[in-house]
Amino acid sequence: MIKYYFYFSASHPPQPCAENLLRKGLVQGWLRKVNPMGVFSHYGQARGLVLEIQQILQYSKYPQTVERLFQIKSNMKAVFHIEDPSPPKQGPIEGTSTMVQIVSALLGMNTEDALLLSKHHDVLLRRREGMLLLNKEIGFWSPVHLSGIQLPYEWRLLPTPLRE
Repeated sequence: MIKYYFYFSASHPPQPCAENLLRKGLVQGWLRKVNPMGVFSHYGQARGLVLEIQQILQYSKYPQTVERLFQIKSNMKAVFHIEDPSPPKQGPIEGTSTMVQIVSALLGMNTEDALLLSKHHDVLLRRREGMLLLNKEIGFWSPVHLSGIQLPYEWRLLPTPLRE
């Protein structure tokens, strides 16, 4: 299982985000339950992944670190649990393609800052002050993945201060 972390700000709780993703057909259903850390989370099944969306607790230290290093304030976190950790010989993993479509949909619903990190803390995508940037240094962005981004973006080298 591979995990990716998407930090974003929303003016509403997780439920409207979850319902919107369901309406768009990106997620097949939602279950609300307490995760292992004691936080209420919304879990949804999608093609090749399980999605967990939750509000960020104010006392959580990792989002504070993300805010300090990237100057991105977030109040929501989406965790993508990708089912197949070994990519097929042809094309990207199905779950990562679905993840990019969901991230694009969430970016379209929320106009504030956002950050997508890999499990190794590589910055894959960042939106700050309305500008969407994709990290061209990371080998993640295949043509299939790029086709899932439905918003204007720029290619840039993005630093990954969590690894430095």
